[in-house]
Amino acid sequence: MVVTSSGDGTVRVWKNGLAIRIMQPPLDLKAVTSLQQGEKYSVVIDPTKLMAECPAIHSLFVIPGQDSRILIVPRSSTAFLVNLEGTVLQAFSTETKEAIFYAATVTASVVYLASSTNDCLIFSLQTGKLLHTIHNFSLDSTSKTNNDQRIAEISALIHHPFKPSTLAAYSNDKTQKKGLLTVWK
Repeated sequence: MVVTSSGDGTVRVWKNGLAIRIMQPPLDLKAVTSLQQGEKYSVVIDPTKLMAECPAIHSLFVIPGQDSRILIVPRSSTAFLVNLEGTVLQAFSTETKEAIFYAATVTASVVYLASSTNDCLIFSLQTGKLLHTIHNFSLDSTSKTNNDQRIAEISALIHHPFKPSTLAAYSNDKTQKKGLLTVWK
């Protein structure tokens, strides 16, 4: 199987060249509320009912050691851990609903999510609980302009494969020719 994400806000599961499942995270967060109450929620949709104004999926990760679970990160305030059947297992949300996730990475135990509030949120993959917040993460990962303003957002995150507490952030910094890479420990 192959799993792909798209700018139209969908995730497709492919088998032998055919899309066997289409997933689209919800626009409203009622799904998150029902998930927190122990109810099952599916993000699988009928292809004729695709939502037109859905945020793009910018990151899609297979969970290390668990090929049947994926992390879907749309450009919104909630990321979703789902199985390949489309059932939501965990939801990771910012406390500020106006915030959106720009970049993400996942280890076998935690999810790192860089947000538009300049913070990097670290969630437990098992419980969905917020473990730690690195404040000013985006600000400290981008360079300063002449007037001490930062104009870049985090474009990508990656963790060290053997030391998951070591994190690297890449920004689309317009003041540098090739952006900026910052390593965090």
